[in-house]
Amino acid sequence: MNSLITRVFQLLKVGQIKPFASIDQYSFEDVRGAFAHIRGGGHLGKTVLTRGIQGHPSLVALRPASYPGLKLRADSAYLLVGGLRGIGGSFAIFLARHGARSLVVLSRSGCNDAASRAVTASCDNLGCEIQEVIGDVTSRNDVQRSFEASTKPIRGVIQGAVVYKVDETFLLLIALTSLH
Repeated sequence: MNSLITRVFQLLKVGQIKPFASIDQYSFEDVRGAFAHIRGGGHLGKTVLTRGIQGHPSLVALRPASYPGLKLRADSAYLLVGGLRGIGGSFAIFLARHGARSLVVLSRSGCNDAASRAVTASCDNLGCEIQEVIGDVTSRNDVQRSFEASTKPIRGVIQGAVVYKVDETFLLLIALTSLH
């Protein structure tokens, strides 16, 4: 296995193996189209869902939320595990739009990156305060600190933490499917 992986990386280094250049982008609004494309079995490369409008990834489609009956309690806090990038940021804004006035965000990397700061500003504009706790959800002490950091009782928890683990077998599979 070691010699095979070494050979694959040698081939990558000299350009014999290259990543797929084909990336098919679909907006969240066309998620059915993306899955139909994948199910067709004829795609080659990556199929990516974006927040942008199909063909224009830098443009974001904005639509008002359609959850008129959802009213979160302003006298409570909500614990968001996993940070404010990606789907965690979307959840934070969603919660703020529906009445949350206090969010406690537990993440390993914190909320000091550009994407997290933008989400924090959006929540602040919606009247929702964000309290950051740097820690790991798998640590009982870090979870306890999250509850202690909250100025209001925590009424709900949203688990959005994800860790991707790539092992050698996965890398080998990607490399072998990339052979030209």
